[in-house]
Amino acid sequence: MSRSAKTLQSAKSSVQLVAPQTSSSLSEPATDLETRADGLFQAGRLAEALRAYSAAMAEAPDTAVLHTKAGVVARRLGRLKDAETLLSRAVSLDEKAWDAWNSLGNIRADRGDRAGAVQASEPALGPHPRF
Repeated sequence: MSRSAKTLQSAKSSVQLVAPQTSSSLSEPATDLETRADGLFQAGRLAEALRAYSAAMAEAPDTAVLHTKAGVVARRLGRLKDAETLLSRAVSLDEKAWDAWNSLGNIRADRGDRAGAVQASEPALGPHPRF
């Protein structure tokens, strides 16, 4: 098995799809919306969570964590194209957003884009080499 295939397999089997931690430097309205969305996500009310994350992103459009969380929810809803767009935006806002890179790699793997999956997963593995 090639190094790229091992990287992809390891990343897919070791990382659970979870929302990242709460943002720390948001305005009060954006923080309130994010907190509401996080609760909806945890309750499994994914469509409502996605709407709340979208509202939070309208308040804070340049926040990678919000885009990452929305992308995770969109993936869970089966909206892979939307998820990929949101996660691509997240990594463009924060190149060190390993959770966004990892989720982006998983989406590309879901679509059968092996090379794209490996490419997106490698930045996620740098800070977490045990994956």
